[in-house]
Amino acid sequence: FKAGLFNIGGQGQFLMGALAAAAVGAALADSPPVVAIPLAILGAVVAGAVYGFIPGFLKAFTGAHEVVTTIMLTYVAGYIISWAVLGPLRESGASFARSPDVGNAMLPVIVNQGTGHEGHLGILFPLLAVGVIWWLLNRTTIGFEIRTVGANPDAARYAGMRPRAL
Repeated sequence: FKAGLFNIGGQGQFLMGALAAAAVGAALADSPPVVAIPLAILGAVVAGAVYGFIPGFLKAFTGAHEVVTTIMLTYVAGYIISWAVLGPLRESGASFARSPDVGNAMLPVIVNQGTGHEGHLGILFPLLAVGVIWWLLNRTTIGFEIRTVGANPDAARYAGMRPRAL
């Protein structure tokens, strides 16, 4: 919202990140956790970012509306996951479509109430992300430029900023 854009497709970006984390985690299931976990997280971040880049690129260079493209890409992400779990990521010998176990790439459980409901370290990631994004938008030069472009792209262009690059 600060940049004047609406990302309705966060779900698709999340799904593509989850798919990448599952694929990397399955590939590194027997690796030490200190290697497997960061690489699975990095895979998720890169996949989600690349999938989010697509509507940003389309908006900047073709004028395609980001709401429409992100909604459509969410459906595409669902079909990509279906294809992957039914095909290259399908666990061998499984009687139904499922991905292989991620083994040592699984995040450590930090909340366990004994009821079968567990919370892993990933529940802390959104809290960390909120702080990082707040700092980025309110305390950095790039954050100032993002807020300026969102408020008035013409004034930002006049001031020497490049709205397409942001």
